[in-house]
Amino acid sequence: MTAAHPPNPRAGGILLQSPTAAALQANTHKFLEQLEQLELRHFVEMTKETASPLGDAEIRFQLHAELAQSWAPGFDTLGLAAQLQSGTEGRTAGLEQEIVLAMLAGPLAFVFPSHAELAASVRMRRNTVLAARKTALAFYTAEADRPEDCWVYDEERGFTVRPGQPLIHALQKAT
Repeated sequence: MTAAHPPNPRAGGILLQSPTAAALQANTHKFLEQLEQLELRHFVEMTKETASPLGDAEIRFQLHAELAQSWAPGFDTLGLAAQLQSGTEGRTAGLEQEIVLAMLAGPLAFVFPSHAELAASVRMRRNTVLAARKTALAFYTAEADRPEDCWVYDEERGFTVRPGQPLIHALQKAT
């Protein structure tokens, strides 16, 4: 996924490209259904693009300009969860809403050849967040809290893995 067009303030969002108009219509329909399920359809504007340099049919989806300025000023999407007022912490649908909104508000286009690839991209981002929420990392570099069987402390070098200890095992024990 790369930016298909030179960056400008309104050239971002999600860009669906398809080799034919019929394929684009089918992908557009599926994405609109997804937006409806996520209760986001009324926040989104669509713009049919001219054919890409490769001859693909294109359509761009973006957050309405007024909402983009209000909810993601300067493309800062950190406040989107608060704007949704539904909390994304315990709800997968809320998290998917936030992910799709962030993509729609982005400054560079997220380019997808099909709705299936777009949906997979959203699922991957969702799964990454869900996995990260389960992770707790306590790796203070200034404190001596490493398991001594794997780590040794030296004033000049700090903590280092003991010779003969596998790095992955040492990191797992430390975290």
